[in-house]
Amino acid sequence: METNSSDVGATSAPPPPPPHSQSTVSSADDSIEHEGQTDGVEDESSGYGAKVPTDQPEEQLAAGARTSRFRRWRDELAALKPYVVVTTTYLLFSLTDGGIRMVVLLYSISLGFSALATALMFASYELSGVVTNILAGMIGSAWGIRTPLLIGLGFQTVSLGMLFVWQAEQSVLHNVHGAIYVAAAQVLSGAAKDMVKLSGKSISRLVTPESKQTRLFRLVAFITGFKNTFKGLGYILGAGLVQVSYYGVLAALLGIIGVTVPIVLWGLDWDTGRVPRDYVSLRRMLTVNHNVGFLCLARVFLFGTRDLWLEVPILYFLQNGVYGFGWPDYAVGLFVGIYTIVYGQVQSWAPQYLLRPLGQMPANRYTTLFWTLWLFPITFLIGGILQWSPQFADRDLGSMISFVLIMVMVFSCVFAVNSSVHSYLIVKYTAGDKVAMTVGFYYMTNAVGRFVGTIGGGALYTFVSSNRVVSLASCFWVSLGFIVLAELFTIFLRDNQGGFQCGRCIRYGVDDASTPTDTRKDATAADKPSVESDIDKDVEKAQSEAAVNKEA
Repeated sequence: METNSSDVGATSAPPPPPPHSQSTVSSADDSIEHEGQTDGVEDESSGYGAKVPTDQPEEQLAAGARTSRFRRWRDELAALKPYVVVTTTYLLFSLTDGGIRMVVLLYSISLGFSALATALMFASYELSGVVTNILAGMIGSAWGIRTPLLIGLGFQTVSLGMLFVWQAEQSVLHNVHGAIYVAAAQVLSGAAKDMVKLSGKSISRLVTPESKQTRLFRLVAFITGFKNTFKGLGYILGAGLVQVSYYGVLAALLGIIGVTVPIVLWGLDWDTGRVPRDYVSLRRMLTVNHNVGFLCLARVFLFGTRDLWLEVPILYFLQNGVYGFGWPDYAVGLFVGIYTIVYGQVQSWAPQYLLRPLGQMPANRYTTLFWTLWLFPITFLIGGILQWSPQFADRDLGSMISFVLIMVMVFSCVFAVNSSVHSYLIVKYTAGDKVAMTVGFYYMTNAVGRFVGTIGGGALYTFVSSNRVVSLASCFWVSLGFIVLAELFTIFLRDNQGGFQCGRCIRYGVDDASTPTDTRKDATAADKPSVESDIDKDVEKAQSEAAVNKEA
């Protein structure tokens, strides 16, 4: 990973877009910039924005105002159309993604696969994301975000078709060939997810102007949160329908994919999110600014800390009748589904109902440091109770279930806030001319973290001890180390703007516009006059004058 030290992260203005950019997405805010200025009334017959004399009859003035308002609404809807189309596709796709994952998990357990073997299958899903996110970022930049969307939907269709054959070939699933076959299907499913996800996360940045950071936070949080909500519904759908008909659940998931394809074809054009192809290169993809680089490193260990115990170990523990809960398939699916829905809803509403009242919007380095730190005591408590409590030693089933359910949901809520903040920061730190490439790089590192966590969790649960309670506890102990590493990399972010606030109790640097590290450039650049800096000052001056004139 290469980092560009001359980038100053959040506080520096993004580089100008490449010449002749072909992106066709514009913000709806531009169409309402002068709303409320009423020197006259806008009239359709005179052209959009034209003023008519105020001595016209009152009925004509009212009709002109209604027409003008309708046109503004129409322009806003047209500007947001790509956002609506991509978000709808992303949410419906997430429903199929959760359903496929639950089908694979439950059949793996029922057919006697070990936790490590299942982890290897799921790891192929994550490993494909390392490569796919790079390709998706370059494809989305060169050919528009419509292209990776359609490729992802195609991959998911093929993956579902392979699972039809998997059921028909159960006799080979007890050997290595069967595991490899399922892993290959998971590779396609993982690639599909990352193709679609890149489009879903990029569209927020494309429809939001630089000055609307709070709005950007809300859009990103909404997409991320409701994506996980739909994925949770997919878990429940998969676990429930697979009890009735294996082929039936696969057919239902294929039907959902069939609905999304026309939506994409109708709602997006090929130029959305597109930049000139000579502007797209692997080197440019892998060259990121300082803040993006360290945020990605923190992301690796943040998601590794969760997937060490969640992806495979705890699901096997729930079904284990000797050391665990002995739950049936539908109960495991319900647990994972509810967890994911709660996680997604907290992501969606955290900015409005948690971070805003605490004074932590827009988020910065202090915000993610604060919420990552809270994961440490929660994880330590879970590991300690599993390892040493008499309730787990004596298998007091009621106490065990209550503790696991409560603590996993607490972890889910805190982790969801962290994920929401990270998802916002990556689009905040991304230059507007390379959105798809930077988001692709970011989710490549996310896939690395999930891959390491999935493999590590499966190995720990399989080999640490024959006592599955001790094995599960070991996953949480390793998770503590991942939290520490995520916190360390977050410290290096150059984004202290706004300081830190936690309600009225804690305030640190809140009145500071920036810190020395925010504006620091390399020694060579610092001694030279900056043309971009002068331009930025002129733009800021013009914006200030416009604001004063508007108030006047």
